[in-house]
Amino acid sequence: MADPRAVRIAPRQDGWNQSPDLQALQAKSRAGELTADEKETLATLRHAWEHQLLAADPDALFTVTEVSAPVPHRARLHASVACEQCGESVMETLVRRLGGRELCIPCFDKEYAAA
Repeated sequence: MADPRAVRIAPRQDGWNQSPDLQALQAKSRAGELTADEKETLATLRHAWEHQLLAADPDALFTVTEVSAPVPHRARLHASVACEQCGESVMETLVRRLGGRELCIPCFDKEYAAA
């Protein structure tokens, strides 16, 4: 049964625009090419942009539409298991078994490809 009060909230593409200067400095930052002065300018521009977003009208940032899709069931919770290769936790339903070992999917893929 659909909940008539269900809504979809999506970001507006034009609501999150950054200044060209901020975009250029972020690109240089990702490339590891910022000078000390540019790092300070980037921090200042980011701070200003963050305040601009916080002060913005939510309707300028998001669209809110009613939907008539059924509300999904609650997600089932499963225990976490440590991958025997990398040690990271993985949900037990996503564990892959190979050679008697319980592996996360990335480790399973690596081991299976090497076999």
